[in-house]
Amino acid sequence: MIRTKVMFVLYFIIGLITWLISMGLTSMLTMEVLLPSTGVTEQSPFYDVLVLLTFLINVVGWSILFSWYFGSPLSVMANGVMNLHKGDGSEVIKKAYSGSGRLKTRFRLYKEVIVSIEQLSVDLEKLAKDRIKLEKEKKEWMAGISHDLKTPLTYMKGYSALLLNEGYEWSSEETRSFLEEIEKKSNHMEGLINDLSITFQVEETLPTNKELVEMNGFMKGILSPLNADPRFQTPPFSIDDSSSEIWV
Repeated sequence: MIRTKVMFVLYFIIGLITWLISMGLTSMLTMEVLLPSTGVTEQSPFYDVLVLLTFLINVVGWSILFSWYFGSPLSVMANGVMNLHKGDGSEVIKKAYSGSGRLKTRFRLYKEVIVSIEQLSVDLEKLAKDRIKLEKEKKEWMAGISHDLKTPLTYMKGYSALLLNEGYEWSSEETRSFLEEIEKKSNHMEGLINDLSITFQVEETLPTNKELVEMNGFMKGILSPLNADPRFQTPPFSIDDSSSEIWV
């Protein structure tokens, strides 16, 4: 941006000097060559009015020319920024380039800004594509979760219907087997629901909470409760501590 500021000052000074020189030359040529060639002299009526009118025409003409030269890049960049939300900001900015792919002279002052707008347009386009892809994957994942929830629910309803069947007397072993299956499926459903809950929490951007953890004790804390769970008694498992503390 410092380069842009320095270039802007240089362009402004050069433009002002060029404008003054152009004005002087054009006014001189008009009064010394153009008006006399048409028979208009200092003795002609309304000579002063014609000189003033010529001067005003020169001022307006050169002002319009220099305004276009220095102002058109600003207009192109403004349109590029306004069209960023449509994803075609870079297409507008391409007007600043010639057929050979180089920046036109009047746009070189704003090279850094133009490059930044182009890069921002590319980044926004990529972000939009990533968002569409993420939404698609999210819908597919939600559909998978829905399917996974229906499967254990079907088993639970089936076992419940068997237990409630009055036309058959189930033994205590059979009843216990059905109840264990129902519990297993309900635990599976609970895990899926927890996963779903975590997903929505992540979408709300949970703050990161970091702390130093000793991994031997951490793993014991996770695995020790499983010793009391009959489902994990066969085959048995054990925890072999590391010879040294592991901090993460």
